Amino acid sequence: MRKTLVILIIVACAVTGLFAVMGYYAYKHYTDKYVHVEVANCSNAEHITDEMLKDLPTLKKALEIAEKRGEVTLKITVEEFNKMRYLSGHCVEYRGKTYRIYLITP
Repeated sequence: MRKTLVILIIVACAVTGLFAVMGYYAYKHYTDKYVHVEVANCSNAEHITDEMLKDLPTLKKALEIAEKRGEVTLKITVEEFNKMRYLSGHCVEYRGKTYRIYLITP
């Protein structure tokens, strides 16, 4: 009887641990989003302004850093990721330079 109870407790702990690990990775997959911006030569770039970037602060920061370094990858919120889905893989013109934007999920 005692042996069976110990085995049941061990199995319950193992199952609980498995679900905890699976939940953690599902949460990380949902929340880990990145934007990659690189300087590019594009003739079909969409012009964006500071006013358009008011709701996309991380993208604005990425564009400013990419202007200096040539490229950058920053972590973004899920909300901002969803707002700029339409820009992924496209070129934008910002302050006279063109950039290509990629959205990344692990």
